[in-house]
Order: sequence, then structure tokens, then C-alpha cells
Amino acid sequence: MANPGYKAVIADAYGRPLKDLRMAVTPECNLDCFFCHMEGASQSGPEKPGSWKPVISAEEYGIIGEAASLLGVGSFKLTGGEPLLREDVEEIVENLAVYGEVSMTTNGILLPVKARGLARSGLARVNVSIHSLESHVYERITRRRVLGLALKGIEAALNAGLGVKVNMVLLKGVNEDDFWRLLQLAEELGFDLQVIELHPAGRGAKVAGRYRRPLDAIEEKLSSMAVALETGRLHNRRVYRLSRGVRVYIVDPVENPLFCMGCYRVRLTWDGRILPCIYWKGRTPSILEALKSGLSREERVLSVAQVLIEANMLRRPTFLFGPDREPEQGSDGRGLRIGVPSRSKARRVLEGLRGITRPKVVYPPRT
Repeated sequence: MANPGYKAVIADAYGRPLKDLRMAVTPECNLDCFFCHMEGASQSGPEKPGSWKPVISAEEYGIIGEAASLLGVGSFKLTGGEPLLREDVEEIVENLAVYGEVSMTTNGILLPVKARGLARSGLARVNVSIHSLESHVYERITRRRVLGLALKGIEAALNAGLGVKVNMVLLKGVNEDDFWRLLQLAEELGFDLQVIELHPAGRGAKVAGRYRRPLDAIEEKLSSMAVALETGRLHNRRVYRLSRGVRVYIVDPVENPLFCMGCYRVRLTWDGRILPCIYWKGRTPSILEALKSGLSREERVLSVAQVLIEANMLRRPTFLFGPDREPEQGSDGRGLRIGVPSRSKARRVLEGLRGITRPKVVYPPRT
């Protein structure tokens, strides 16, 4: 039975409900971005297309979706690698859409041929990663000459009735001017734009010192342009609504404890491990044994739910650990220490939080 809405059933030791499951369905990608974080599951780059055999079947993703929905999860995000490289991606979407909203992060290259089928399968939204509108810059970042296909992918998704948000990772000295070009395109075509601070995870950890650029300058200008400042569903993301209807999302997790405070997700890797955080390097529970047990579907659903509960107990804000000290045990919520963001960032965040109703958290009974 589908989970109605986003009412949380379980929360971590810091009162953060679990409402969202981010699922990498493949490590393969047809691009090779030099800063790729691989969803926190690898320090190396993506696998080449055709080099990997799926570990979790489309049917088993349905079992995972049902288990998650029992715990209050109502949102599923498919990622990779590049999720559209899975030949059964439409079946995966269809099996998950029974239990909540399904969205996807993609580079968009295959959307011209797959957008309509995905929409029919129940996909609600796509995040299309386009980090530059300059062909030579796009090629420098992705190491592929396919910008035209990615742009056609946006149009195909819009024509199929999918919600579209374009993701752009801001890279110092590489694509800083492209944000405003993408914003102009967003106003012309009618999609939303999300500008992302470079994540120091995966390959990003190796290049962050050279390429990471805080988003403050962009945000200062957006502040003067916006007709409203809102708060996104995840991570206390600030959302600037502009006069022509475009929304610009700010994703700035680095040195921002307020971002962690609004984290309501765990991540499922393509090999069945559950990461409590993209920066996590401690113990990672796996659902593979529960999925491959040979038990009935109902028993497997309950077994997967138990692993998700275990993973939820490991969740804690990033500010409680770092690259050299990763948590490996459950937490009772004691000893929370967070840094304080800059005054200008704190002001913008708090302004965006005004009038926002926080989700009600319902804790499971003690056993």
C-alpha cells in the first residue's frame, strides 16, 4: 500500500525524520566529470557503460520501496552513475511509484528517447546536470562532446510533462559565468535551476581546494532580484523565486550545519549498502542478504525495513565527524557540536525559514 504524503514514522537521535531514499541504480556513466562524487560510494570515477551487471533487480527495487514506505519514506530519487543506462529503468520507476514520488538525477543525454516512457511509468521530475552552456567548457568538465544532446534532453523532459530542474555545480575559474546564462535559459524554457557547491566527496575531495567556490556572490545578487525567499523540502535549502516564475535552489552543504539539520534521507548504493551520509566512511548496513534470502516477499519487505531502521540509527549531522574521524556506532544525540555559519548566510537561511511548518516526528514504540 502506498504511503500517503510525507508523514515521518522514524527519526534519528537528533530528531531528523527519515522521509527520502536516494538510490544509485548503477555505477556506470556515459560522462566522466572530473569532480564526480559518485554518491559518496567511491573515491574513483564511474564505470564504463557495459562493464557492470546489475546487483538489484527492478522487482527488488519495488520491495525496497515498500519497506521504506512502511517507515514513512515517501520520496525516491534515482541516481547513478547515469540511471538511464539501466535498460529496466522504466520498470524500476513503475515499481517504486506505487509507494511514493519518484524523481531522477540524470545527465540528460538519453532523455530524448526515454522521457515519454519514464513519464508513463510514473516518474514525476528530473534533475538534469548541465554545468556549462559553452561547448568547450562542458567538454572540459564532462570529457565528452554531447552538450547538444543534454539540451535536447531538457526539451524532451518538458514536452513529456516532467518537472525539470537543472543542476549546475559551481567551479572556480571554470564555469562561474555560466550560472547567469543558465538562468536566462531557465526563464525562456520554464525550468528551475539549482546551483550546487562542489562536494568534497569522491573525486570532488581531490579537487575541492582548487575548484570549490562558495555561492555567496551569486546569492547576494539573487537576493536583490527575488520576489520571494522560500525553504525547500530538504536540507533547509534556500529557494529564490524570481519574477518570471523560475525558482533557484541553493545547495551549500560545506560549513553549513543548517543544511545537515534539514537532512531527511539515507542513500542506497548500487551494491546494496546504505550510507547515512554522502561523507560517511564508517560501517554501512547492507540489504542484499534480506533481498536475496529466498523468503516470501512480505518477509523480505520486513527484513529490508529492519536494515533501514539500523541505518537510520547511524545517521548524524556531518559536523559530528570529519574525513579523519568517521562514526561507526549508533548515536544517542549527546555531544552535538555545530559550527556557526557566516552572519550573512545565517541571515538568509533564517529569513527563508520564517513561516515554515516543521514535519511532525512520530517515534516508533520501544521494544
